[in-house]
Amino acid sequence: MNIIFRNSYGAIGHVNDSVNPECKLQLIVDTIGIYMSLADLEYLLSVVENTRASCLCEDCGNEFDKIVCKNARIDLHLKINKGRLQLLEELIKETLFNLEIVHTLKVNKIDLGL
Repeated sequence: MNIIFRNSYGAIGHVNDSVNPECKLQLIVDTIGIYMSLADLEYLLSVVENTRASCLCEDCGNEFDKIVCKNARIDLHLKINKGRLQLLEELIKETLFNLEIVHTLKVNKIDLGL
């Protein structure tokens, strides 16, 4: 596995020999690893962003203790707090940014010689 991006909460890597050809990414947080497709990762980002945009009223104070991400294959429930949510968002956004940069370099046939 090649790590695409890592922070203090976790990492996302590219899996070279995934059992499911659609799921070439692995999200690793705490002690779990989850195989995901690019579409799964983008959907998880929308869940994270919607959680951050949740109610800001004085009654709830924008408090939450988990996020839920569902698709046809899995229901993912992650225990989370505000700090971890920010780190998860950073992890996903930076991974997507790095993947887009690699794609742009390939499309434009730019070799950095790394």
